[in-house]
Formats: sequence, structure tokens, C-alpha cells
Amino acid sequence: MDDTRAGRLEILLVATWVDAGMPDDGEVELTLQGACEGLGMADERRHHLEVLAALGDLEDAGAVKVRWAGNVGGPATVTLSRDLTRDARALFGD
Repeated sequence: MDDTRAGRLEILLVATWVDAGMPDDGEVELTLQGACEGLGMADERRHHLEVLAALGDLEDAGAVKVRWAGNVGGPATVTLSRDLTRDARALFGD
């Protein structure tokens, strides 16, 4: 997994959060299919694995926390870190 993919996923998550009205809890919903689509990748197993690896990289970096509903691959709730939401609010307004 390269840092570029994790960085692109982070941008997608922030954009999703902004589009959702910047909820105070920092949470956004994510599916593997939706992430692949948002990143311009085919909805294929290998790309799902790349998204999972990128999510793991972002979790390891403390940028997000991921909570899967039921099983991996189903919808996930991704919570953006306070630092990330603070920076996004400063950039996009509140």
C-alpha cells in the first residue's frame, strides 16, 4: 500500500464528511464499493483489499477509527480524528 492511496482515501473521507454537513461526531459511513467508486477504482476484490489496507494505514496514523457493522466489507462507520475535523473546518468553514 502506498501513501498516495491512503492520502486519497483520507481526502475522500473528509469530502464525504463535509458533504454530510460536518457532523460534530466526525462520523461518516463508508462501503468498500463506495470507496472504490470515489477513488476511481473498479469494484473488484483486489481494490477492496487496497481500500482496507489504506484504512488500516489511516487508523495506524491516528487519522481515523473504523467500526464495521457486522462484517468487514459491509458498511463501516469511520470517525475522523479531532485534528482532521479541526483542519477541515478551518479550511471549509463551519
